[in-house]
Amino acid sequence: MSIFNGKDGFAKDKDKYIKENRLESLDDEILESVKDIAVAEKLTGAYPTFTSNDTKALFHELRMIKQQNWITIKQNQEIINQLKKLNKS
Repeated sequence: MSIFNGKDGFAKDKDKYIKENRLESLDDEILESVKDIAVAEKLTGAYPTFTSNDTKALFHELRMIKQQNWITIKQNQEIINQLKKLNKS
């Protein structure tokens, strides 16, 4: 369920976020959650003003962890897809 029920005006931003993170192949249910994340990031600002090198390091570390999570999610989706194929056989 979308946090704004599809009336947020961020449709292009959501699609861009999905494309930038190469998440197009995920199931629709998962994509809806990804779209909510895209809106949340847009509303909070993707690149905050840094006040120290420590803050910069933490921000980049969190970005890296987020990207690793997307990789894991995509890998899990591929496993699910393969299992579905096996069950149809």
